[in-house]
Amino acid sequence: MRLVRVRLRNFRGVTDATVEFSEQVTIVEGPNEVGKSSIAEALRLLRGTKAGSRHRDVVAVQPIGSDVGPEVEVELRSGAYDLVFRKRWLRSPLTELAVRAPRPEQLSGDAAHERFSALLAESVDLDLLDALEVVQGRSLDRPDLATITALHRALDSTAVADDHDDLLERIEEEYARYFTAGGKPTGNYRKVTDEIAGLESELAGYQGRSAELDWFVEDRARQAALRGEYTVALAEVGRELAGLEQQAKALDELRATVASAEGEFTTAEAALQQATDAQRSRRQLAEEVADRTRQLAELEGRAEGFAANHRQLSDDLQAARVSAGQAGRHRDEARQVAQAATTAIEHHRLRAEHGEVGERLQRARAAEQQRLAATADLANATVDDATAQQLGDLLTEVRLAEKLREGAAAQLRVTPLGQAPVMVDGCPVPAGGEHLVVLETVRVEVAGVVAVEVRPGTPPAKLDRDVTDAREALADALRTAGAGSVEEAREIAARRRAAQSALEKAEAGLTQALAGSSLTALEERLATLIGRLDGLSADLEPAADLTTLEQAVAEARQDVEAAERLATDAHAEVERLRNGVDAANLDLVRTIETANSARQELDRASQLLASERAQHDDAVLAAAVADATAALGEKRALADACRAELAAADPDTLDLLLTNARKLAESRTADQRRAGDEVVRLDGLIADRLAEGIYDRVSVAEVRLEAARASWQRQDRAAQAVRLLRATMLTHRDEAQRRYVAPFKERIERLGRVIFGPGFTVRISQQLAIESRTLNGRTVPFESLSAGTREQLALLGRLACAQLVDPAEGAPVILDDTLGFADPARLKALGAVLGDVGQTAQVVLLTCQPHRFDSLGGARVVHLA
Repeated sequence: MRLVRVRLRNFRGVTDATVEFSEQVTIVEGPNEVGKSSIAEALRLLRGTKAGSRHRDVVAVQPIGSDVGPEVEVELRSGAYDLVFRKRWLRSPLTELAVRAPRPEQLSGDAAHERFSALLAESVDLDLLDALEVVQGRSLDRPDLATITALHRALDSTAVADDHDDLLERIEEEYARYFTAGGKPTGNYRKVTDEIAGLESELAGYQGRSAELDWFVEDRARQAALRGEYTVALAEVGRELAGLEQQAKALDELRATVASAEGEFTTAEAALQQATDAQRSRRQLAEEVADRTRQLAELEGRAEGFAANHRQLSDDLQAARVSAGQAGRHRDEARQVAQAATTAIEHHRLRAEHGEVGERLQRARAAEQQRLAATADLANATVDDATAQQLGDLLTEVRLAEKLREGAAAQLRVTPLGQAPVMVDGCPVPAGGEHLVVLETVRVEVAGVVAVEVRPGTPPAKLDRDVTDAREALADALRTAGAGSVEEAREIAARRRAAQSALEKAEAGLTQALAGSSLTALEERLATLIGRLDGLSADLEPAADLTTLEQAVAEARQDVEAAERLATDAHAEVERLRNGVDAANLDLVRTIETANSARQELDRASQLLASERAQHDDAVLAAAVADATAALGEKRALADACRAELAAADPDTLDLLLTNARKLAESRTADQRRAGDEVVRLDGLIADRLAEGIYDRVSVAEVRLEAARASWQRQDRAAQAVRLLRATMLTHRDEAQRRYVAPFKERIERLGRVIFGPGFTVRISQQLAIESRTLNGRTVPFESLSAGTREQLALLGRLACAQLVDPAEGAPVILDDTLGFADPARLKALGAVLGDVGQTAQVVLLTCQPHRFDSLGGARVVHLA
């Protein structure tokens, strides 16, 4: 199928537009909303929507605000047919079909629509027509090529897969009796399989319950034997426990005797401790009185020394304060002298800067006046050197053209020979004669003798035109320059040069005077200087020599520094002595207070010692300690004897044996009870299983399972046979598919290497879809590639399909605003690929970017505005 022409009338924003298509590549370009995408949309409506339809897609293409009917007419060739098909919707609907070859036909209405659809279905693969069109915004979608019959014929000329479709269909039907699409059993095959699983589970349950019954009987016998053993053991443990409890009772009486002896010993220990503490307290109190007496004597001696030191430091502090006052007054006098010297030198510097700034400001103002005057002169002198030179060149051209014309004109030489006057155009000829160039009629007359008229010939027209053109060019240039003549223009140019020179000189002078500042800044600085000078003392008359002033300032500053050091040292000495006096006073006060406290404590301790001795003499306390020591020895001997008797009875071993015997009795009692309970429980379970008839049920389940397994084996043999047959047929079909996929893969890789480079390969599925791209050894799935690469690969699939299909049954490749993700380098390569495809297939590119396909050679470009 090849598009020849399409015409749109009243279709969306298109009033009337016709596009004629090339047999190879056609680029339809223009800005947005001029009707590019409408071409592809119109072709789809023309094929699929009848003229009487009021579908929303039809209503959407009616121009807004206009009560007109959208109309489309297409001229195309498809197979042996040459067709012109036209439709109009909504207003005065019509359908017209003209078949011009191979046999003329004229149809209208629904008959035309049906005939057009039939002719397309007969001459072109409609799936191919849809696959080769890329709708705007769908360029990233991979085309569905697996259903395109024309492509299958191109890829597999033997049609192996098609020859066995019926057989494979029957095999699939038989396979479906036994298996699902996922290969799992189904139908009766699954039913028998599930039945066997159920019977096996049932038999296993019965067998498990039968084995449980056997185990219950055996366990019941074991539990009954254990119950008898536990009864005998419990009796023996009871006898042993009675003997141990009798021994424990005697041991408890011995423990009470030991506890009583240890209590008396503890009381004797407490009495001895009390007597010892009283004797030690009396001794410590006597020692405290002696220590406090010595401490008080030491503190009183230290207080006398601190008092003498405090008096000496106070005298030194008074003398230091007098010295510090004198140093401060000397420092203040030195500061006043330094301040006066600093003010004098500042006054001197301000006056110097005032003179400098005033002189710079005067020069800057003069330069600014000169600059303004030069700028005004420059504005009035409108002719520059280049213009004057140009006018001079034009004047030279005029003179050269005139000379050339004069050289081509007639030459007249008039020489008087006698006394009679000779007149040329009413003017007498001088005695030596006159040479004339005859450019117009010249009259030579000798009165009363002869009159001669000399007319010029016809000079070359080009020379006249050259003179005229040169004069007009000169006149135009003079008018533009505003000068009456070349000489005047040169004078103006000379004035402009002088004004330019004056301007540059004034600007240089202004820049030098300003020195990076501005007139306003200089004026503000001058005003500041005047104000500061007025603020200084009027009686200051600084010396003319700045060096003398600076030397005086330096000397004054040195005097200030020396005076400040002396004042600082004096004040530091005063501060040091003040701190010393304060510290000495603090030490004196602290020592006096400590001595007072020590005297009070000594009095307290002395009174307490006298009071206690009055109550109990030191000898009484010593006798009490001796009596308590003897009583403690007696109680210790009694307690040791009781403890030895208790240790000989080995109470720990008896306690351990008694505890173990009690626990063993409890364990044997619990074991006997548990064994009895288990015998009763097992009796109940055995009776329940026997009533159930479990052994008979096992036999019946075994017979049913055997019958089900025999039925499953028959169906399994049939299922495995059809599974093997299907797998064999699918293997052969896949091999055939791989054979016809190979040419498609090779064509995509051939085109793709132009875009991606020599390391480009792809993997193609059995459904002819690109699954992955490999570039320089790196493989990436299609879904993981960038948008630009996916768009280019999807286009390559369509282009490969368009090249492989027989041109006689091919369809145009229509790309609506695609390749928007491609970079400039790949766009250039895609231009070469599209040009190659256009050699065998028709390609139509609809784009709003005119330069997107500049690299595509040989394309017809149709511009819509």
